[in-house]
Amino acid sequence: MLKISDFFFNFWLRFVYPYKEDISLDIYDFHAFEKEFSRYMGIVFEDICIDALTALMKNNKIPLKFSKIGKWWFKNIEIDIIALNPKLKTIIYGECKWKDNVNPKEVYNVLFKKKESVHVPWVPKKEYFVILAKSFSYKMKTNDVLTIDLKDLERMLFSKS
Repeated sequence: MLKISDFFFNFWLRFVYPYKEDISLDIYDFHAFEKEFSRYMGIVFEDICIDALTALMKNNKIPLKFSKIGKWWFKNIEIDIIALNPKLKTIIYGECKWKDNVNPKEVYNVLFKKKESVHVPWVPKKEYFVILAKSFSYKMKTNDVLTIDLKDLERMLFSKS
């Protein structure tokens, strides 16, 4: 699949260039834009989450270590983030939700079912789950599930400590 990785250029090609005449005439339908923009941000958020988790891991801001990270899909099953540590035989399953007030237990239950379709060349000794969202209705408090919202990302990525 061809993908433009520059977010600004991708945005411009998707939302500005095809409608530049409508925009210049001030007849652009911003309601249609808002609906499509949220869908677009969901895709962008997945890429940001992968980059953010990598940065958090490198800076010891999360207790997880991995050497490979990316998206995963098989047939009609998609997992937004899979991160592996073959040395420790650990695997991280992640889901990214560009929504407010996400119920983490519901996302976890779906992700837990999806993980059954993932095959790695070794049996994981430990599985972890990471759920990232704009915000949560509540946070899960377990050792194997991390819930990270935008405020957490901002604090962890940009704090001095």
